[in-house]
Amino acid sequence: ITKTLKEVEQQLNAYNFLRIHHSHLINLDHLTNYAKMEGHVKMSNGNQVSVSRSKKSDLLQRLSLD
Repeated sequence: ITKTLKEVEQQLNAYNFLRIHHSHLINLDHLTNYAKMEGHVKMSNGNQVSVSRSKKSDLLQRLSLD
């Protein structure tokens, strides 16, 4: 891919993707758990992805809308 993550994020925003870290873009349909105290999310494939402090509020807002 020759696009920046920001460009990919803009294209996928309509498909329930969210940037939760400087280097992580996730599909919220595959989020299974948010460990608030640990600061990461668990995905349906078992991966744990860190949530940055600056993106935490975006994640909480999107989760409350679902």
